[in-house]
Amino acid sequence: MSILNNINTLISSYATDKEGNPLKRSKTVIVNDEEKLHHLLKTDYSQAVEQFKDNHRIYRGVRNYQGPYFVKIPGIRKSQNTQNSYTRLFSGLLPSWNMYPPRNKSFICTTELSRTRDYISENDFTRGQYIILPKNNAKIGICSFMDIWDSFISLYEDYGLYTLENINYMIYDFIETVSLENKNIPHHSGDIIAMFLYDSDETIKSYFKILAKHTEKNIDKIIKKVEEEDKEHRVSRFTKTIIRDMNELKNTKDPYNLLTMLDRILDPERNKFRLTTINNFKLTKEENKCGREVWTDSPCLFINVKYSLKLAPMLSNLE
Repeated sequence: MSILNNINTLISSYATDKEGNPLKRSKTVIVNDEEKLHHLLKTDYSQAVEQFKDNHRIYRGVRNYQGPYFVKIPGIRKSQNTQNSYTRLFSGLLPSWNMYPPRNKSFICTTELSRTRDYISENDFTRGQYIILPKNNAKIGICSFMDIWDSFISLYEDYGLYTLENINYMIYDFIETVSLENKNIPHHSGDIIAMFLYDSDETIKSYFKILAKHTEKNIDKIIKKVEEEDKEHRVSRFTKTIIRDMNELKNTKDPYNLLTMLDRILDPERNKFRLTTINNFKLTKEENKCGREVWTDSPCLFINVKYSLKLAPMLSNLE
């Protein structure tokens, strides 16, 4: 029987549904003593230990000190500091991201310790800084820059968007434009925000199929509207470019579906993301210069950086 079946569990919520009821929650599993910690380091987390010893390390900032070490199992989460549309896009909506850990069920981490400070409320930063050891064979997504917001070259090159954060507002702008204020198609930003926050993947996909059929049927009206509003600079470059590309691709499969277009724009391979496992985890020389945001949907062993000094001789004895 796993040692984790015999140790205490504390539960913390990340997200709620429309009625405020908790969704699937993350779990914090308390490791009661160093003997149990030593067992975990030798067994379930041995691959991450080897990476740690080779200086391939992952960190996460935790708002408040939660103890020297514990295991966390991820649940459903919402993005902090932004709306939630791109998190949902990378969590079951865009086919090009299917092999990656879903962002809404992952721990978002960094390979640069100093980056954790932005997420800590403790006056002593080290109390909220944790070394993260993902469980053996965990999938790890690696951003192409030190933060996911800055990792999409295609957004800047093709649409003049400096960060991924802007994609939220561009999606709302596009839908508002192509809907032609059709009352049967929710098109206000509040409706779209709520959809991405609370609705199922299938409901969201169904919505965009309906929107695509509407766009295809009314494409001439939409183009005329864009041309008129563009005279007063009331149409974003993103919306204009997407509509142009949709019209050029009209004879291809599903050309008017915004999700299809976003899948091409935000494709991880095109934007130089990498997918690996904890057993093979390491950064290139270029990636190491400023670190990278990484994420995993695996259970993780959290070890406070202050305790890591005490941990060093224990690690050396794990041979």
